[in-house]
Amino acid sequence: MDPFIVTNLVRVPVPEMEYGPGDVYAFPYSVYDTTYLTVQDRNISSEALAVYCGMQIKSTDGNVGRLDELVLDSQSGEITHLLMLEGHLWGKKEVTIPVSAIDFVDDRVIHLKLDKAAVKDLPAIPVKKA
Repeated sequence: MDPFIVTNLVRVPVPEMEYGPGDVYAFPYSVYDTTYLTVQDRNISSEALAVYCGMQIKSTDGNVGRLDELVLDSQSGEITHLLMLEGHLWGKKEVTIPVSAIDFVDDRVIHLKLDKAAVKDLPAIPVKKA
């Protein structure tokens, strides 16, 4: 698997030096300082999405929670559901949201096709944790 964060070096052009009358310029003996900037990019193909733990999940009518884990099919290794913790410190409930319910994903939010009532009525699916 390719690394997620890729580091690239970008060359910064050195400004040309201006010489006045009487200055001597000897090209083979001149040394220019070349400057490079380090740029880090996420290595994501155009057909893939990037999701991470703690990412906000929104229904059509507001925020419903945060992504806790991904549920994988044991045979194919594909993601089948998102596991979200709902509730507060004393009464947390695990909610499994099918991948088909995702409308779109932007940088920090997973947007669902469902409203809050539909998310609340999703059936509980037992998840075996490794």
